[in-house]
Amino acid sequence: MLTPASRDLMIGFMREQTLNTKIPAALPPGVPVAHKTGDLPDASHDVGYYLIPGTETAVAFLTAGPMATGDETVRRMARTVYDFLVTPVDGAVEE
Repeated sequence: MLTPASRDLMIGFMREQTLNTKIPAALPPGVPVAHKTGDLPDASHDVGYYLIPGTETAVAFLTAGPMATGDETVRRMARTVYDFLVTPVDGAVEE
């Protein structure tokens, strides 16, 4: 749906996100990610892309309930998806 230039611009904006307490906080240091957070008193969200070469993946984590609980839920889900993406066929997790 996006031109390559528009996609690159959007991902560039998302890579500059400075609130990194959700998806990036759940991942090992150095994992490339582009994301955009969202918060309301009763919701915590983070959407973005895991930019792991060969396994680039779009993710969206949307919660309802107290924000603090939602932030932790987002981090748990973000790590679960990451672990799935990097788990070799034999079941060992890479870091």
